[in-house]
Amino acid sequence: MIRFKPGVKWQGVSPEIVLAIIAMDGVLSPQTYDNACWITSIRDGQHSKDSRHYIGEAFDMRSKNIMASIAKKDVLEDIKNTLPGYVVLLEYEGQDNEHYHIQRNEVSL
Repeated sequence: MIRFKPGVKWQGVSPEIVLAIIAMDGVLSPQTYDNACWITSIRDGQHSKDSRHYIGEAFDMRSKNIMASIAKKDVLEDIKNTLPGYVVLLEYEGQDNEHYHIQRNEVSL
């Protein structure tokens, strides 16, 4: 189930990010103890100056709800395999603000 942390601003996200969030529910939820894919940030929060969050092209997902029997690095690989062409990172590993960061690659036309 897709869940949003209170305060997440999702208005104005790109269609590609909406589809990526839906895809992540299928990947992440079965691997969590609460059966949820928590979106913790999209167009809100503090990010680097040029962050793609601010233009609706990136989002963060909770990683601390991954079942203890599953390696977070394995989940990272699952996400990368599901979203080819996206930047996928496990940020702040082991810290209080640990999360998966997913962003659409810049597309040049």
